Order: sequence, then structure tokens, then C-alpha cells
Amino acid sequence: MLRLAVTTIIRTKNAGMVWFPCEVAEQSIDEVYEALRLHHIIKVQRLETEVRNSVRRIINRYPTIVGIDGVATIVPLAAVMSELTE
Repeated sequence: MLRLAVTTIIRTKNAGMVWFPCEVAEQSIDEVYEALRLHHIIKVQRLETEVRNSVRRIINRYPTIVGIDGVATIVPLAAVMSELTE
């Protein structure tokens, strides 16, 4: 399973974009690209997290379908979040 950060085209009140961490069945960013290119959607497990004792932990997973038209960027989660534990 690959962990990613998906940034959407939805704007926040603070002039940023809505983003969320997720997991996908694909094994590489290239496989994610191919899935989006071919199907225009990708199934993900959206990760709900919280910080406890300075450690960010996954507290829940939600099945989510991401459509290509709503995506601004997709990057490996490690690029935006250094530590995430179960």
C-alpha cells in the first residue's frame, strides 16, 4: 500500500487548498498516474489522523473515490508529513 497526500481544487478559508492523507492499493506514483489516466478516478482510503504526545496517528480510514477533475496534486505522503503511525 502506498501513502499519498492528495490536494484538491477546493479552496480553504485561508486561501490554501483542501488536502488529505490517503492510502492506495497501487505500489508506485507511476501506477497511480496510469490508473487516473485510464479511469479518471482512483479508489483511496482517506486517513483521519490526530496528534497525541507529539505523534500523528491514524485513527480511522474512509473509503473514498477521487476524481481526476478535482485533483490539483498527488505526492508521496512523506513529502508533506514526516511521521505517521498506526
